[in-house]
Amino acid sequence: MSYKTGTDRSQINLFPISVDESISEDNVVRVIDAFVEWLDLSDLGFKHTKLKVKGASVYPPQALLKLYLYGYLNRIRSSRRLEIECVRNIELLWLLKRLTPQYHTIADFRKDNADALKGVFKEFMRFCVAVSLVEGESIVFDGTKIRAQNNQKNNFNAGRLEKLLTRIDAKTQQYEQYLKELDEQDAQETSSSTPVLAGGKTKEQVNATLNLLKERRTKYQAFQKQLQKAAEDGGKTEDLQISTVDPDARCLPFKQGHVDIGYNVQTAADAKHGIIVHFEVTNVGDNNALSSLTLQTKEALGLKEHETFNALADGGYHTASELSKCAEQGIFTYVCTPDAVKEKEKTDKNTPTFGKNDFVYNENSDAYTCPNQQELTSNGTWYEHKVTKTRKKATKYKQYTLPSLTCQACPFAAQCQGNRKKQWHGKTIERLEYDDAVHANRKRMSEKPETYKKRKEVIEHPFGTIKRSWGCYYALVKTKKKVGGEFAIIYLCYNLRRVISILGVKGFMEALTSGISVLSGFFKHFRNTFFQTTQILLQIAQSRTKFKTVFKPE
Repeated sequence: MSYKTGTDRSQINLFPISVDESISEDNVVRVIDAFVEWLDLSDLGFKHTKLKVKGASVYPPQALLKLYLYGYLNRIRSSRRLEIECVRNIELLWLLKRLTPQYHTIADFRKDNADALKGVFKEFMRFCVAVSLVEGESIVFDGTKIRAQNNQKNNFNAGRLEKLLTRIDAKTQQYEQYLKELDEQDAQETSSSTPVLAGGKTKEQVNATLNLLKERRTKYQAFQKQLQKAAEDGGKTEDLQISTVDPDARCLPFKQGHVDIGYNVQTAADAKHGIIVHFEVTNVGDNNALSSLTLQTKEALGLKEHETFNALADGGYHTASELSKCAEQGIFTYVCTPDAVKEKEKTDKNTPTFGKNDFVYNENSDAYTCPNQQELTSNGTWYEHKVTKTRKKATKYKQYTLPSLTCQACPFAAQCQGNRKKQWHGKTIERLEYDDAVHANRKRMSEKPETYKKRKEVIEHPFGTIKRSWGCYYALVKTKKKVGGEFAIIYLCYNLRRVISILGVKGFMEALTSGISVLSGFFKHFRNTFFQTTQILLQIAQSRTKFKTVFKPE
């Protein structure tokens, strides 16, 4: 047995062939190169696309965009690690043509071009629509929480500030007592030694601690005034918190009751291939997000006003007013109802229940029919629920009631009204102004359950890939705008992977080439039309001039 021997280092020729020949034809870097060259970075708003006559040379934005796409596709997000890879990575040597930007230049590109990066994501989504990879028939919506660059200790709300100020007052009182004891010890001390308490703190240390507590009290009181003003001005939930490191980050509920400081990335994915078609970085929950998301997705897909799609979402999006707004936009919602779990847990389905959904509404007679076939009627008056701590905005409603004698004679009175039966009141049901949209959504869910079943398999796959496999469960940048730019890169890379998996590298390159020819044909047609229109207008102007010359008044 013997060891395998290597080759003498002085005899190793690293590149016996050109670097281009060492990159295979089906390598992903060729897709990245072709896609970035396909883009018009100047129109997208990237910096340094137009060079100045004077000044030092800069790295082209095409090279830095290629570097970031390569890095995120290969799970390299750090600008310092990307700087190292530029020197030792053969694929990046080919992709960047041996450019080696420093980490600061790399980080600034991501930070300063947030809006332009979102534009790149939109351009790729339009490309997917053009090559029929996005169907636009069913769109799945969901939000995923990501951690921000802000510790929980650097996030404050009214309750936490009150506790901190109380704790500071107690500490201040304790250290003032220390000072008093030190002064008494000074008066009794005959030696020249420095007086020290049993706790081991000198007078200078106690004074330093008191000054620190005073500074913190001043800072927290300023935060309190800021939050009080926001509350008095009717500020939203996101305005009633202060984050000192990332000012846009907010305390949000993550999984299993755990809370953390972060963002909620609202995401829309097409059901055909799971390609992400739209996203929005927010710092609030899902409750009131559905209508704006569907409208923005409709615009992103280029759908006209009369065109529509199915919107699939989980129970976190089930808000009556949001469902009503979606219905006004002509969008068919498939949103899980809050009582769907209770319906599954119900063992004896033959036993009648008396929740609001068990009462059948008749639109023609404007009345409800109870499970005992009694009719609840209304006087037609609209009432209004006032704004409270739990109800964020006023809501209009009608009341539908049964006579008390009818309810007393009902054999299900105890099950229907419970303790209220003792008060001898008839059954009352409230119908909100948005209940038409709620019932329409419920009807679609019951008639087409297979449509809603697509939700998990479509939207959970990108979240699992991005957060678990790629490790993108936290943001590297601060503020909502810059986080949106980073997630534009992340979601673009996910879509790139999906398209390469579907079409292959060769098919993707062919589709990209055909996309270029289609776009160039469009601009050529637009240019010809513009020139024809201009010539017609010139002819009209010349005709009017001749007419004025011939019929000029004497």
